Amino acid sequence: MKKPIIALLAAATLWIGARAEDNTNPGIKTERHSYGIDFRAFGALEIGDFDDDERTGAGVGLNYWFLDNIGVGAEGIGYDTDGDFVDRVNGSLLFRAPVSEKFDVIPFGGIGRSIEEDLWGFHLGLRAQAKIYGPVVLDIGGRWVADDGADSRALFDAGIGFSF
Repeated sequence: MKKPIIALLAAATLWIGARAEDNTNPGIKTERHSYGIDFRAFGALEIGDFDDDERTGAGVGLNYWFLDNIGVGAEGIGYDTDGDFVDRVNGSLLFRAPVSEKFDVIPFGGIGRSIEEDLWGFHLGLRAQAKIYGPVVLDIGGRWVADDGADSRALFDAGIGFSF
């Protein structure tokens, strides 16, 4: 059930991004301030280095933009496993690249901790975020995760959030 929801959110985000107005002006006008907060809830799919080779879960994230296009973020993810409610926490440095008024591309990287495996690691990724109505945004993302002492893997997520 989670995979079709993630696929639907991903398709909706890409559709909104494709419909965003084309703006060839290098100084893209946005409604953003020099600071801001994003909150998001998402579904996650992690592939690689597991007994069944993939696992799904859900998470929440909070980003703080302290400059127009530079911010920091934190997120927690829980998977379909027994034990801890939160299985992974991440902290990231974010760079926002506005494509249009309603569509951003966000490269990011940072450190994370796999709580259930008791490992520290790092991640590099890319997220696409589409503003759909007022503060409501859809986003999809993917990242490469490398934890100390474990094989690297891919983590994909798609969700809905609010940008203030």
